[in-house]
Amino acid sequence: MCLAYLIFTGERRRCRAALGFGHNGAMTTKSTFIRPGPDLELPELPARPSRQEIGAWGENIARRYLETSAGLEILAQNWCSPHRTGELDLVCRDAQARELIGVEVKTRRGANQVPALLSLTTQKRQRLRALLYEWLAAHPQPHANLRLDFIGVEAGHKTCQALYHLRNI
Repeated sequence: MCLAYLIFTGERRRCRAALGFGHNGAMTTKSTFIRPGPDLELPELPARPSRQEIGAWGENIARRYLETSAGLEILAQNWCSPHRTGELDLVCRDAQARELIGVEVKTRRGANQVPALLSLTTQKRQRLRALLYEWLAAHPQPHANLRLDFIGVEAGHKTCQALYHLRNI
């Protein structure tokens, strides 16, 4: 949906960069697009949710995906910096790859909103990286590699329509 939407609005280059395409057209970031099937037990979205409820719902779906499909261990959810510089939605550990992963989750509901991928700016990536270093300073871990991931959740009427997972943004 993101590429199709942005082709019509003239934002294809920005979206391709957000998806991880380099200047030569090659994919520079691993990404996953998922349409959840009926076999997944996902929480339902409340009838008239607030923005906070939509965000928490999307984070719960992302958490469930990371624990089950991606095989990651969740270390923290909604971690706030003691210096009040921001919040990390999820902090995970991939024991196999020896990586500590900070995850930014964006949930979008409705076609009239800007796609979640376009909310990921260079400044936001820098802020998230600084927050991940802050988390690591407060919670020392034996893992050598740090990674930032992005998960975009598209909400339908009451269910998750799609989930985008971009690794190593």
